[in-house]
Amino acid sequence: MKKNFWIAAVMIVLLAVAGGKPVLAGQANKSAPRARLRENISLLYLLRLTQALELTEDQTARIYPVLTRIEKEKAGLQQNLSRQVLALREALKKGEAGERELVELVGKARETRNLIRAKDEEADAFLEQNLDPVQEARYILFSIDFLRRLNETMDRARQARSSRMPVKR
Repeated sequence: MKKNFWIAAVMIVLLAVAGGKPVLAGQANKSAPRARLRENISLLYLLRLTQALELTEDQTARIYPVLTRIEKEKAGLQQNLSRQVLALREALKKGEAGERELVELVGKARETRNLIRAKDEEADAFLEQNLDPVQEARYILFSIDFLRRLNETMDRARQARSSRMPVKR
């Protein structure tokens, strides 16, 4: 078990280094911290998944590249969705958007959400093919528990951040 854990940890680090893009000085991107957070959560997810499912070396070698690809694709889609939601908020805030524009913005957001769901279903189908029944059961429980804990942690972080910020009046 410990051997599998360390193999997975090394693979995550290698994937992070290989997939990371250095940000040059002066090219700071406002979404960079959010992208790094999303990437870190994804890496944590994959590492904990390996532990929870007690993956063999062979399974780890098959599963990691596919799940990493899916997670990267989802991250891009989630960035698109964030931009689309922002555009929708702005259109509603201004009150000048016509019905046609709103329908178009809503349609794009729905389409992107459906693509994200499709990526989740792709990952689930792939795992179903590569896990034994015990690992599948562990996967279901792990996914629910991981997302629940992630939401709780994010809520606590938001509360801590909001309590430090001055109230706007």
